[in-house]
Amino acid sequence: MMRNVTAVLLLMSNFPCAFGVEKLLVLDQPTVVVVYTPESELKVGRTKEPGFVDFIDDFDWYRMQLVVKLRKQHVVKVIESAALQIRFSKSKVMPIFRDSLGGFGFVVYVPGKAPVVFSGVATHQDVICTVQKLSGKHIGDIQCPH
Repeated sequence: MMRNVTAVLLLMSNFPCAFGVEKLLVLDQPTVVVVYTPESELKVGRTKEPGFVDFIDDFDWYRMQLVVKLRKQHVVKVIESAALQIRFSKSKVMPIFRDSLGGFGFVVYVPGKAPVVFSGVATHQDVICTVQKLSGKHIGDIQCPH
């Protein structure tokens, strides 16, 4: 019985790799990657820094808003990942490393275009407007400046 409960919990987990951090994520289609550092990798000193709790709260709020809005459409794939490195298939674009984002951020990729990187917190509207600009497709009720 316990084995079945554990299996269900692992399947329901939002984490892409339940048994460890994936080292590499390769993108080959329009994608928004929500990049995060797993709690197990955060240094205790960093989590006690002034403002860190507010930073994480803001990051999670915008992450959730983004995921909800983007998963309702089929313009881009949404991936939440703790990968150490993000590469772009069939592209000469340099890889992006999680550490270069301060451990948290968003990457918007549309093949044939340079990826757009948001280090740290970005609003769901900013990320969605970037998706719209790169893909040329309107998403939901988000109004973007021209």
